[in-house]
Amino acid sequence: MRSSVYTIESDIDAGYCSYPSVPYWNNTNKAGNQKDWELLLKKNYDQNEPNQSVSLYIHLPFCEGKCAFCCFNAYITKNHSVEEPYINHVIKEWKLYVQLLGKKPLIKQLHLGGGSPTFFSAENLKRLLLEIYSNSEIHPNATLTFEVQVNSTTTEHLIELGKLGFTSITIGVQDFDALVQKSINQIQTFEEVKTIMKSAKSIGYQSVCFDLLFGLPHQSRKTIIDTIYKIRELKPERISLNEYIHSPAKNPAQQSYEKDLPLEPEKKMFLKIYKNMLVESGYIDIGMNQFVQKTDMLYSAYKTNSLHRNMMGYSSQSTSITIGLGVSAISDAGYATVQNERTVKAYYLSIDKNKLPVVNGYFLSEEDFILRKHILNLQCTFKTSWDKSEGENKLLQKSISRIKKFEKCNWLKISDNSIKIRKEGRDYIRNICSIFDSRIGKIQNTTIPSSYNEVLLGVNNKNK
Repeated sequence: MRSSVYTIESDIDAGYCSYPSVPYWNNTNKAGNQKDWELLLKKNYDQNEPNQSVSLYIHLPFCEGKCAFCCFNAYITKNHSVEEPYINHVIKEWKLYVQLLGKKPLIKQLHLGGGSPTFFSAENLKRLLLEIYSNSEIHPNATLTFEVQVNSTTTEHLIELGKLGFTSITIGVQDFDALVQKSINQIQTFEEVKTIMKSAKSIGYQSVCFDLLFGLPHQSRKTIIDTIYKIRELKPERISLNEYIHSPAKNPAQQSYEKDLPLEPEKKMFLKIYKNMLVESGYIDIGMNQFVQKTDMLYSAYKTNSLHRNMMGYSSQSTSITIGLGVSAISDAGYATVQNERTVKAYYLSIDKNKLPVVNGYFLSEEDFILRKHILNLQCTFKTSWDKSEGENKLLQKSISRIKKFEKCNWLKISDNSIKIRKEGRDYIRNICSIFDSRIGKIQNTTIPSSYNEVLLGVNNKNK
């Protein structure tokens, strides 16, 4: 059977950066209620003053071409007149947040995502960021990063953003094989990627991350190994490895290569090859298929158990508030997660009315808050614990009963008030957390993926 369509397991990575996972948001639970969101955000911010800091994500959704693997909210156009009005509205949205918070926020993390941030001219990005900076304070150790689309990124982009404090870039490599790239409509040669990296390093960028996908059409053992050899030559500081999500209902272009997708056993082999060869190449697996060199700041955070995780992935910076600006951006304030309007027209309309463009979201219950805390602990430190008070202990028992079966696989160890993921279980953090989750777990508890059953069956037969 070919790669399955979008599944619950496939949503884990995004879901646990914004617990509960977006498909499980309950729209009757104050979701999209702008006033409730504003009150909760302001309360969280004020309670942590004077040292409160925020993470900021800015969604820049425009691209000149659509990559077939992409399921993100992107607008395809070659009309660059869209740049100025979009930036004007993002600036105004940020000013609405600054007005709500009552003072200039301290930014500890800032990420430009897309779409293709470098669809926008260097001059327009500079104008956007200078307006953001004029209405905020930038932490001296802030992490500033942006996503690079090789074919639209110029030396001017790298220079101007470098002057503005950016020290990290993420390049969407996916795979270096020419046929794979042609299939997914993302053509960029090894030499072009190498040139971008060389320019970034010469300007002073400290960290380069490659986004890679496995399970793409026409991928094979040979293409995977060739990609890893090229990675060894370029030596990016970080690798983010994720499974390709086949969702032709969301992206019809994916229908064109359905027959060329690898089989499930092949995908498992690709993942194993990637993991083994990246580790052999000197990368450290810090969890969730994220690999870093020992010189990278994420490695230091990993070694000191100070990794943090939010909608932008792993970070060495920890904040209790993440503000998302732009179309479909997600914001998080601890007890609530909300999403902006998903169309440019609706987003503009809300901003023009001086309203935050919140349209969807979830306000966490006490149970949600506790479960999220433990899920993030497991993802960032491979362990979590709690006091033996009746309330929290009782609340966790149902989740613990669902993952207890994995003790037989030697994936984890459960005690009276703690869970520790063993080395053998670190490849399955997503799976463990998905079943620990009270929502996803209720479904997966009765339909455990076959790969789990194979492992469990082997363990049970061995113990007979």
